[in-house]
Amino acid sequence: MGLKVLARRLRTPFGEIDLIVADAEWVIAVEVKQRKTLKESAEALSQKQSQRLLAAFDYVLSVRPEWGRPNTRFDLVVVDQKGRTRRIQDALRAF
Repeated sequence: MGLKVLARRLRTPFGEIDLIVADAEWVIAVEVKQRKTLKESAEALSQKQSQRLLAAFDYVLSVRPEWGRPNTRFDLVVVDQKGRTRRIQDALRAF
């Protein structure tokens, strides 16, 4: 079974989450960054923004308990100016 989109551009008191998707085992928040290169896109996510996004995700899961799953993670999708994309799974684990 594939991932189901639960929300797009979800605003919270802590900031906006670009995308929330889920399957039976995982609920995943996704941040999308686009810059000239994939490297610049990946580097565009600051520690401060990462902490805000994690707080936003915690908030969403507290007010939408039906979205809860056994596993959670925060992925980063980076896009360059040519439209190439890369997904970095569990990108915020370090924060």
